[in-house]
Amino acid sequence: MAKQGLYPKHTVVKNFTGEYTMSKRIGNIIIIAPEKPQNCELCKKTAELRPFGPNGENICAACYLQNEAVCSPIMKKVLFGD
Repeated sequence: MAKQGLYPKHTVVKNFTGEYTMSKRIGNIIIIAPEKPQNCELCKKTAELRPFGPNGENICAACYLQNEAVCSPIMKKVLFGD
């Protein structure tokens, strides 16, 4: 088991096999774990989602690109704490 504080920013997720994995940041490196496809909270398409929506919704890459000006600062906050 990792020591407390070794991975200061991480999110526990289930990968596509149903096992728990972690998307995490180690220094300047971000490791993003794959997630099981789900329905996008904006467009309802089935895809791998990330919590970068305008109000924290889980959204697909297509919705991120359509709303990039709004979603980019949210992504930076989630990934980098900015």
